[in-house]
Amino acid sequence: MSSGTPRGKKKRKTMEDELLSGENDNIAADRKRGAKFYIKKTLKYIFYAVIAAAWISVLLVIILRRDNPLVKTPVLSDSARAAFEADPEGFELYHVYPKEFMSEEGAFQLKECVYAPVPGEYEIGLRIAWTQLRYCKDCGRLYTPDQLEQQKKYDEEDDKRSCVASGHELVRASGTDRGVKFRVFDSKGNEYENVNCVTRTKDVNFGIIAIKYEYLRISYGGLYFELGDNIINRESSVSRAGSDETVTQGGASETESSGTRYFLEIYDAETDDRLFVTCIYDNDTAIDDEEYEIPDKDYLS
Repeated sequence: MSSGTPRGKKKRKTMEDELLSGENDNIAADRKRGAKFYIKKTLKYIFYAVIAAAWISVLLVIILRRDNPLVKTPVLSDSARAAFEADPEGFELYHVYPKEFMSEEGAFQLKECVYAPVPGEYEIGLRIAWTQLRYCKDCGRLYTPDQLEQQKKYDEEDDKRSCVASGHELVRASGTDRGVKFRVFDSKGNEYENVNCVTRTKDVNFGIIAIKYEYLRISYGGLYFELGDNIINRESSVSRAGSDETVTQGGASETESSGTRYFLEIYDAETDDRLFVTCIYDNDTAIDDEEYEIPDKDYLS
């Protein structure tokens, strides 16, 4: 029987009535639930949006804080590279592991330090987190977070020698044009010449997320270490018969000298105030063999 018959029309009418009835039921149910239902639904979506934004922010910060490859790429000076090209097989390079490789708060961090004995060159990879440093507009000085933390002691002692106690205006150093300088010297009073410096900068400011890093490879010449006295190269067993000295597992006595100590100092370029200093080598500093390859030409320009 075709749909045009009375029975077909009646069937369509029944279906239409059911659909209308279902819609009316939904409208009635929505009215019954009222505004609270929609408020809860809106808050749920807002919550999901906030969680998503938080995760996106975390991932963005992680990506932005990734180091520039330069900071881990030994570059060396022109003369050191010439020595390598003249005798690649005989060119020695050591990875040096300073014991104190960063400031307490991480504003300064040493990375991939290397030493080439033939040219007597020591190269330091350095990352500077400028957004962690602070600049005092009143004093015209740079401060690390640790230095400002130390200044709070003056405030507690009611001593007005510090910017913190005096209520000076402190701003992020990343928003200024301030700079730092470096110095390498040893425990005998010798200072060493900077023979090469390559830098890269990452500066991003999204308002709530502001990051500024400076990446450097800084090389110093004229450093000739007594590598035979290094803890790695000492004999595993040393006879101390009749001696009051205690022999360590590495074969060195506890009273044995660590030899000449070499230091890196970082200071405010304008005021010469020290921001960070660390020992970059002595005979008790761990070293390891490193292979050297001429770096990408971008680092040599």
